[in-house]
Amino acid sequence: MSFTPRITKLNNGLQIPTVGLGCWQIRDKSKMKELVKLAIKVGYRHIDTATSYTNEDAIGDALEEVFADESYGVTRKDIWVTSKLSFAEHGYENAINAVEKSLSKLKLDYIDLYIIHFPGSSGRAVDDPELPSLRKASWLGLEEMHKRGKVRAIGVSNYQIRHLDELMKYATITPVVNQCEFHPLLISTELRAHTKKLGINFEAYSSLGEGNL
Repeated sequence: MSFTPRITKLNNGLQIPTVGLGCWQIRDKSKMKELVKLAIKVGYRHIDTATSYTNEDAIGDALEEVFADESYGVTRKDIWVTSKLSFAEHGYENAINAVEKSLSKLKLDYIDLYIIHFPGSSGRAVDDPELPSLRKASWLGLEEMHKRGKVRAIGVSNYQIRHLDELMKYATITPVVNQCEFHPLLISTELRAHTKKLGINFEAYSSLGEGNL
């Protein structure tokens, strides 16, 4: 049994498969590898991971096997891969290095979407006065990797209205998504409306409420 994924058009013209395989909390490398292969076999075309998930290498192994096996019927251009910069990797050079490490682990020449995972930074309070400059440096690092062709699109995650407004003051590339928790118990009406107003797609994670619906 397989399905044909729906497509959503982003603000840069790229088309992203609307439903993706979220890879959070799957750290067993053999299970992660087999899950990715099975997901692609049944029709998934979007794999969502992050540096903090510590499973990019297993996903890379799976993708390498999938692309080498004609029975899957897919090539690199058919699969959308998302990864994310962790809260421990903020900063211009750190962001650049994080993308390079992700590329190596995923065994890819480019990543379709790279996201700043959190507006906060490891070991810093939410009101730390240095956070805005760290966020800016991280974003500019991702813009640089976009210019180099290492990532096709860049975005953010868990950004609230104030973070988005701050970002839009210096971004030369508008984020394609703001990925946030969204489900019937958390609808974030104002945030979704503001994200849309800025021309950014609101992308949901934990859309089944982590099994609590």
